[in-house]
Amino acid sequence: MHQLCYLSIYVRRIFLTEYSFLSLHKLQTLILQLCYINMLPHAIGKLINLCHLMIQSENQGLILETSFGFENLLTFYFDSYCGYCNIHDFFETKFHLRRDGSYFIIRWLKYLMNLQGSLEIYGLENVIDREDAKSANLLSKPYIDSLRLDWANNNYDECARNDEVVLQGLEPHTNLKELIMNGYNGSGFPSWFGNPRFSNLTNIKLRNFNNKEECKFLPLSKLPSLTSLEIRNIRGITKMGQDFWCCKVSSYGRENYFTKALVGFHSSEYLTNKSLPEWKEQPMVNNGEFSSLKYLHITFCSKLQQISTLPLSLEEFSVLSCKRLEYIALPYSSGHLSRLQKVKIYLCGNLKSMINLNNLVGSLKVLELASCGLLKPDPDEDFDHSFGRVPFEKGIACVFKCLGMREWCQRHGLTYEEDSDDNSRDKVLKRGISALDVLNVLKRGILAMEVLNELRDNSFDEALNEAVQALLALHV
Repeated sequence: MHQLCYLSIYVRRIFLTEYSFLSLHKLQTLILQLCYINMLPHAIGKLINLCHLMIQSENQGLILETSFGFENLLTFYFDSYCGYCNIHDFFETKFHLRRDGSYFIIRWLKYLMNLQGSLEIYGLENVIDREDAKSANLLSKPYIDSLRLDWANNNYDECARNDEVVLQGLEPHTNLKELIMNGYNGSGFPSWFGNPRFSNLTNIKLRNFNNKEECKFLPLSKLPSLTSLEIRNIRGITKMGQDFWCCKVSSYGRENYFTKALVGFHSSEYLTNKSLPEWKEQPMVNNGEFSSLKYLHITFCSKLQQISTLPLSLEEFSVLSCKRLEYIALPYSSGHLSRLQKVKIYLCGNLKSMINLNNLVGSLKVLELASCGLLKPDPDEDFDHSFGRVPFEKGIACVFKCLGMREWCQRHGLTYEEDSDDNSRDKVLKRGISALDVLNVLKRGILAMEVLNELRDNSFDEALNEAVQALLALHV
């Protein structure tokens, strides 16, 4: 046993002493998956070769009193749920903060300088202030590639939360490649968020922001390597225009965002003073803004009404279930070659217009429009037939349950499908809102009932059935 390097214990109950594991000096990986464990031995902190520590237990009172001796840990996983764990979890660090814990607080992360790979911090609503958050010392963890920051939206303490200053104290190292934020309720963002010093940051996912104030800006345009951006269920967003994407941060380290004075897209003032062709020549995101962004996905933003500006660098753009969305201006400029290849719009029942669609349809490789009942083609845009006819059978275009687009499809040589055709419905499901997508939403707890109701209202019976069966299989 003295030569043991890997130890995994999976039992229902176990009783340990303070000296358990003390003789396992060469142990590098310790996995404890237990329904009940009476204590965590102090001796674990003396295992100088320990690199990977994973603890799963249903014992809610289980705590680690100190991180002393764990400085060499590369990955650390601690969870109160005892069940099946994917092998990939062994290479992630998951840290759950407790509201009433005396020891298991965010300061425990301070000395874990060698953590690498993925770091997920849950329960950030329990962090008191900026200094408490700063004690995690994320800035000194250069080997973290992916960081997830998670706030639980508990109604009982929303008034006492200070998410904005907590996020300020959670500034990560600039080597970060992926950032996921879930449940953030702050009204703004700290100066490190979107700072161009994060030259390796390629993927950002923003989910379930319960903002009480309108989210008027997203200061990410200066990130030089940002490739993929997901915006999901951010309630405070109503408009996405030039001022939303292009915000600047002062050099003094404090927020000093400014917005350009642009007339609101399709506002009453605009409709009175501007004609649509003049508006279409408004500049997209300025040169140097979002220079690398290729993938933009917007889902479940229930208050979003207008998307008037998008980065010219986009290659794939999708919108799902934004009920109030009325207008979208696709990225197009007469002086630039469009990079946009895929456009997917689903379940936007109030969508009325997609500007520049006629200018782009000839160069698109994938066009999917489904259940946008009010959508109509722009009558002021010219039709370009130079690209020829695009057959639906080749998978390039799918227009489904968008009655106002029927003639437009015929004019462009596209096949229009109604819901009476079961085969067309299956094609839409396979392309966009598949059962797997529904299942992923349900597993993450993201507006599950809204998704199910949307699918039910639009007769996606097969997707619902498959999703339910898959959910039942999870609990077997």
